[in-house]
Amino acid sequence: MVKAKEAPNGAAMLVADRAELLRAATVASIVQTKETIPVLANMVIEGTADEIAMSATDLDILVRVTVPGRCAGAPFATTIAAKRFAALIGSADEGCQVSLKMDAGGRDVELNAPRMRCKMPMLPVEDFPMIAFNGGQMSFTLPAKLLAAVLARTADAESSEQTRYYLCGTLLAVADGRLLAVATNGHMAAEIDLGEAPGEWPNCIVPSKLTGLLARLLKDGDGDVDITLDEKGQRIRFEWDAWTITGKLIEGAFPDWRRVIPPAKPERRLVIDSGGLSRAIARVSQMSGEKTRSVLVELGAEGVTVSCSSPEYGAAEEDVPASWSGEPFRIRVNATYLRSIANAASADSVAFDFGGERDPVRIEPQAGAGFVGVLMPMAL
Repeated sequence: MVKAKEAPNGAAMLVADRAELLRAATVASIVQTKETIPVLANMVIEGTADEIAMSATDLDILVRVTVPGRCAGAPFATTIAAKRFAALIGSADEGCQVSLKMDAGGRDVELNAPRMRCKMPMLPVEDFPMIAFNGGQMSFTLPAKLLAAVLARTADAESSEQTRYYLCGTLLAVADGRLLAVATNGHMAAEIDLGEAPGEWPNCIVPSKLTGLLARLLKDGDGDVDITLDEKGQRIRFEWDAWTITGKLIEGAFPDWRRVIPPAKPERRLVIDSGGLSRAIARVSQMSGEKTRSVLVELGAEGVTVSCSSPEYGAAEEDVPASWSGEPFRIRVNATYLRSIANAASADSVAFDFGGERDPVRIEPQAGAGFVGVLMPMAL
């Protein structure tokens, strides 16, 4: 419980527990390290009688969180350097209280904690750009833990190539009455079923910076997340507990990913322990060249052999127990993508359905539904 303190005459003062301020200072993660617009390197700090709100933006994403606190004296609203403030709060003693004082007409904010006193320059809150959001009729709710897990599983399939900017995020789409989260970088793809579709939800691409931020913040979250599109379909808002995150969507047409998902092939199915496969790939791929990162996967009646060789590093191979229902077969794939898509299936046993050595591979959990992955092979 935060105890009130008397504010000096003409001053505005905030008092809060260090743990609460540290949680709120998480908004600083959205701030760019080198910012050409000074106010964008700052976070907004506002105080009310029993609450403190902090906000930060990079002009594409706006993050706001409220925590318990106390404002005494004049109203408190200003901006200070976000990452420096977060570092200072993090260095304060655990369990202590921290006060922020802003003198009337002053230019600095004074931060006080046990044995620590700092002054930080501030910029007017009026100069801080807020992202406008006019909520429309399109909205739905998902459990926080579910959304965090889904976004973490599609993250590796998101592209980082800005030439194909429309792939640099996760698509929220409706197909056959189901809400889907989809990501692809052209080499691998992941499709996850989120449940019954919320009406006529339009396709929208959530950028990777926003999906990564949500996955981190929601990882330990409880309750539900309210997801709303603005009336123009250009921005999306996520609200839960004390958090509100508003972000711009990627404008562009996401490709028809379902055209590249191969049909199930039980007659050419490999069932393998995903953990054992992942560990084997990690060890064997140490011998791969830096450019290709490829491994050769050979399937036979006794299991799978994963091998790799390069003139620079040498060669390695490892056997992994597995069940294979076809004739002896081999395929070359990117080691990183193979590990990522196997992990994204999020199951102890994963089924790989193969076509030819140049055909895309279908990946699903052996038991249960809700996930389909695709992996493109490399030339032998």
